[in-house]
Amino acid sequence: FHIFCGGYGLTFLLISITLDIPGYGLDNKEASKDRILGWVIYIAIETFSSVNVPLFWSFTNSVFENESARSGFGLIVWGAQFGSIGGPSLCRYSASIGINNLIRIGALGILAILPLVWLFGKRYPEAQGGTLASGKQKTGIMEGIRLLYHYPYLLGIFAVATFFEVIVTVLDYQMKFQLDNAFSNPTDIAHYMASFGQWTNGLTLGFSLVGT
Repeated sequence: FHIFCGGYGLTFLLISITLDIPGYGLDNKEASKDRILGWVIYIAIETFSSVNVPLFWSFTNSVFENESARSGFGLIVWGAQFGSIGGPSLCRYSASIGINNLIRIGALGILAILPLVWLFGKRYPEAQGGTLASGKQKTGIMEGIRLLYHYPYLLGIFAVATFFEVIVTVLDYQMKFQLDNAFSNPTDIAHYMASFGQWTNGLTLGFSLVGT
């Protein structure tokens, strides 16, 4: 958490500062494949969820026992939806807040995870060594590859998850490409994406209440 959240938090913070630079940030309306900042933003956003969401669940799984996980994981998913709805709700006011400031708020939110994890470790020191989840052996960085080799069914799950990520990335890119053609103002795109996020995550909240 400290390495990845700290790295991504600082990256998004630097992006928000760069967007304020005249002639290079948001005031530059010229579309070009050579604008490095755009590629950095795209890669940072796309890799953030792919890296940090599995990292969160790996951390959660390592500090929960099976019984508490059975009752607590659904509650975690349910609670997470408030953030996924609250974020888009804030983006609806992108015209007054500013896109650069929205990114800055997100960066500070990511960096806020660091002291929260530290406080968790102080409150539950047994979790630091992974002993809270009894009976679980310590694993290394190559454990995932070892499991894929020894359990072929995991390779099938890995393939399905990979195909899903590829499909979602392509569809998401196409949607944003269409939005770029439909709207000329970045704040209008942000407003539309905010509404999209509210509705989809609101639906997910309903499913998490009923299904978990």
